[in-house]
Amino acid sequence: MKQLVIKEVNIWSVARTVFPLSWVISIIVIFGGYLLFGRILESAASEFTDAPLVLPGIGAVAGFFLSIGLGFLNAIISTILALLTVVVYNFLASLGGGFSVTMSEEPGAIAHVGHAKGEQEADAEMRSQA
Repeated sequence: MKQLVIKEVNIWSVARTVFPLSWVISIIVIFGGYLLFGRILESAASEFTDAPLVLPGIGAVAGFFLSIGLGFLNAIISTILALLTVVVYNFLASLGGGFSVTMSEEPGAIAHVGHAKGEQEADAEMRSQA
């Protein structure tokens, strides 16, 4: 077993990961909520009047563009919060040492070492171990 310590987290890698994920998740959640609650409000309002609230299809398109805009703002806020968290973690890890993680290999598992060495050297090494 190897004892590893996470001493620093790369800020740029966190930003590249958090921003697109939070944008897509925000679009899905906001647009889904718009469709769900928009239909509920439309059906409730139709009980009191026969006039349609919106033209069919226009409300969904407007809701989609609204969810893209709100999702973008939510992604910016989420990314800023994630970057602040990384900065605080990096500062505290420099003071206290960071998280300690224990890593081990499962018996019988084949480790792929092709990234550190050439593919031919990795294949030869794996054959010699077998």
